[in-house]
Amino acid sequence: MIFFIVLIFLMTFTYLSMWFYLRHRFSKVKNFHQVLFYTSLGVSAVISGPVCIFAGVYFLMSVEALCLSPAVEGVDYLYFSFTTFTTLGYGDISPVGHCRLVSSLEAVSGIISFGFTIAGIQLAVRELERRRA
Repeated sequence: MIFFIVLIFLMTFTYLSMWFYLRHRFSKVKNFHQVLFYTSLGVSAVISGPVCIFAGVYFLMSVEALCLSPAVEGVDYLYFSFTTFTTLGYGDISPVGHCRLVSSLEAVSGIISFGFTIAGIQLAVRELERRRA
């Protein structure tokens, strides 16, 4: 249980720190190319960070007991994490036991992170249009 609380705390801290960083960077944006650069940087950080963290969590949970069915190895953890984060879920790999709760948290964090991404892009575009006016 403490593991899940720590995981939620780390994900919340990660999202908030990325949000404040992007707000700070977007406040200094001067042209559209910088908006594209910082937006792509933010999107890649918002997606790749949690996907890698959750892939590591699945790997560590699989050491003790079966976490994903069928049994997977190596890059399959990243594959499962990415498909869960994007809520795509092909169904070829399924979570088992406590990993079901972790995968649910990952899907929710994926939805939230895409919301943050859209909000960040909208914030940058609004700030750029405000400066043009």
